[in-house]
Amino acid sequence: MEKIDQTPFQVYVHKTIKDAIDSKQNEMRDFPNKMRSYQIYEVYVEQLKNYKKVNDILMDLRNDAMKPKHWKELLSKLRITTKFSDITV
Repeated sequence: MEKIDQTPFQVYVHKTIKDAIDSKQNEMRDFPNKMRSYQIYEVYVEQLKNYKKVNDILMDLRNDAMKPKHWKELLSKLRITTKFSDITV
């Protein structure tokens, strides 16, 4: 997940991140019941669910309809001074 966070948004690929999240979820389902009973397990499951939701939003933002002028306006309304080319996932 840390590797994904450092991915530049311009090269972001929805399917790759979705597959990585699904892989982690499947891996966690194989944990023994004793490990599943720990609170940190639940925290991590919730975190993966949130990553999935954000990934869907990012997919919409990567739509071809989002032109540079739209990004400029969006970033200015959010008061983000970073250039679009410098944004990471």
